[in-house]
Amino acid sequence: METLDAILARYVAQGDDTRDKLLGAAFVVQIITVPAILTLVERGLFSLDSDVRPLIPELAGLQILRGFNRANGAPILEDNDGEITLRHLLTHTAGLTYDLADPDLKKWSKSVGRTDTNPHHTLAGWTTPLKFTPGQGWRYGTSIDWAAQLVERMTGQTIGAYLEENILRPLGMADTTFHSTYKPDLEKAECGRGIEMVDEMFRPQPNDMQRTSLQDTFPPGTMVQHGIGWVMNVEGVPGKRRAGSMQWMGVANCHWVTTGIAATLIVNVYPFPDDVVIKLYDKPERAVYGELLAELRK
Repeated sequence: METLDAILARYVAQGDDTRDKLLGAAFVVQIITVPAILTLVERGLFSLDSDVRPLIPELAGLQILRGFNRANGAPILEDNDGEITLRHLLTHTAGLTYDLADPDLKKWSKSVGRTDTNPHHTLAGWTTPLKFTPGQGWRYGTSIDWAAQLVERMTGQTIGAYLEENILRPLGMADTTFHSTYKPDLEKAECGRGIEMVDEMFRPQPNDMQRTSLQDTFPPGTMVQHGIGWVMNVEGVPGKRRAGSMQWMGVANCHWVTTGIAATLIVNVYPFPDDVVIKLYDKPERAVYGELLAELRK
């Protein structure tokens, strides 16, 4: 098997090739934002099972999209009377999903003349109907964005400023930021973080109904669970990560995985998924587990 050092030497930019490069980590920043959000729970300021709607009235006003009128195409919307808890948001079981990836939400957007969408990163862009009653399914979407609003409403700081103060600066991550505008002189960006509440983060969260919905989004035979923030392997992968590993990937083909061993691959390559990046992610992981486990067995 090729060694990790040999793989990195062959694939990773070296020397001046790494200067003045700003790398984004779209859709994988949960690895720092979720721990930041959980500091509110650790400090006793909020509970995972508390209703967030009193603090985020915009979220309280979201209705549930039940379909469209066959006669005139108008959306059929139902008021949501159920709680939306922080646990719902951090496990993607609140009913929120990405509008541009969902045909129903695209149809709804057109019918109401909406201009801002999720990629605008505004409250108006995140404000879409729910796809199901909170707690009765699983859909990946804007839940973490709304959870970050909880931080801003409770602390009076932007999520970027809160991350700087509570996560990035204590870890000495001077070249990392939530958004490049916070650090105009930034040369590069990277992600990587673990924090308290680890046991709860790695505990399977979905009930049977949520788990079925979660499983339906993955290829047949790929058994997964969901912790606080991220997907987990149910079974170990031969030669690679063990059962219970947390992982996620982003639209720019960034990847990360953690369980005892933590690794992050930050690239900016479109579209997703990219076959070359998949191979690049696979080779170092096999090398790390192969070399490390061999050393541990000695």
